[in-house]
Amino acid sequence: MKVYLEAKRQIEQQYGGIQNYLIKERLEWIPSENGQIIAENDRFLGSNHDVKILFNDFPYGVEDGIVHLVVWSKARIPQNSEGYLDDSSKSVIEDYVVRTFGKGLNMSRDRILWFKNWGALQSVRALEHFHILLRDPPMKQLNVLVSTAGNV
Repeated sequence: MKVYLEAKRQIEQQYGGIQNYLIKERLEWIPSENGQIIAENDRFLGSNHDVKILFNDFPYGVEDGIVHLVVWSKARIPQNSEGYLDDSSKSVIEDYVVRTFGKGLNMSRDRILWFKNWGALQSVRALEHFHILLRDPPMKQLNVLVSTAGNV
């Protein structure tokens, strides 16, 4: 936690905030003239150009063999009035996870976990994202996936 807080402080000093750092340095997304990130397809996970998969810079404290990724989306994730994922959004994420990590990395579904934090737990609320935890993924294939996701 101490390392995260120090890194956060440095990023905020250099970039004016975590969001600015993520957009410029990690996601490499170019905001519109009004500073907004514009999705190519407004439908959540509707275009590979609107998605970027990154290794979490500060992965949660999990056991060895677990890899923590974050899937970032330019398009909004539909949620219900309380701010939770609706059934349709859960289904879209599940299909994406199975297609991208299950089939794409040839991993069994029981080695993949996804979740989306609700607003109060998010360190970056303005950029849509959800988390992926993979148990013992094939790292060579995963590195290729991460390096090409959003760059197609």
